[in-house]
Amino acid sequence: MKIFPAKMTDEQAIKQLLADCDLPLGDLTSDHLRHFFVSRDGERLIGAAGLELCHEAALLRSVAVAGEFRSQGLGRQLVARAEEHARSHGVNSLWLLTTGVEHFFTRLGYEVTDRALAPKAIQITTEFTSLCPSSSVCMVKRRI
Repeated sequence: MKIFPAKMTDEQAIKQLLADCDLPLGDLTSDHLRHFFVSRDGERLIGAAGLELCHEAALLRSVAVAGEFRSQGLGRQLVARAEEHARSHGVNSLWLLTTGVEHFFTRLGYEVTDRALAPKAIQITTEFTSLCPSSSVCMVKRRI
């Protein structure tokens, strides 16, 4: 499946996909879409992944794949495209919070870490401060 940069017109479809996947979307604005990637099945948006760039670190967020398209490598492709984009912007570590799919990210080279070790710029993102529960697992991939 092909991965494309998100367009401003994708905002509602991305929000619907995130809602369908029980992922936070309360802070998602059209400004975030500059660093989002999507996949489609025809006209239907079936996958998304985004970044919040914070200098040399970034928050990997909103990795979502529609249920019937899971286990086909699409999530892995979306993360790889987000990592490539992060590298092109000088990012050297990616951070994320998850509540149940840490095994997926572990297979992609992410490691569980203490949330308090995240750079301050990551810790002050809305996802870290209020959207994701404190029980979320914090993970990092260094040298992306």
